[in-house]
Amino acid sequence: MKLRLYLLAILAFSVTFVSCKKDEEPEPIPEVVGKWSLDYGVLSGFSNTAINGAKIDPFSESNWGDFFYTSQIHVLNNQNKTFVEVFKAGGFAEDLVGTWTFEGNSLTLKYDQSDIGDEVMTYRVTNGLEELVSQPIDITLDEENSGKIQYVYRK
Repeated sequence: MKLRLYLLAILAFSVTFVSCKKDEEPEPIPEVVGKWSLDYGVLSGFSNTAINGAKIDPFSESNWGDFFYTSQIHVLNNQNKTFVEVFKAGGFAEDLVGTWTFEGNSLTLKYDQSDIGDEVMTYRVTNGLEELVSQPIDITLDEENSGKIQYVYRK
């Protein structure tokens, strides 16, 4: 009889520990989740080397070949992994929407609009500031000056 009580006590004790497992830890929120605003652009690859590396202000009065616009990207952390980009150019504003993925330090934005290709941005921290940097994009400023621009967004 005592043996049965001991076995029953051991069984109850072991079931208690097995049934009381901890809940799984929630998945951490990726660094890219949040509101990103276009901060500046960086020029490169121009034959006029004086402008290579120049940071271009999106709010300047200079015309950079109509390649500058302002936008904010709202990367949302939900089950659908969606984003909204508020794109502003030429006095108009438009909401561009889609889904995103983040692997390593690469954020890929897949736009719902069929005429906009996927955009890949690199996440980095510079001088303590979180940044998303676009891939280099070809631009032509005038007949003699063509090169590339990279857009830099900050939280």
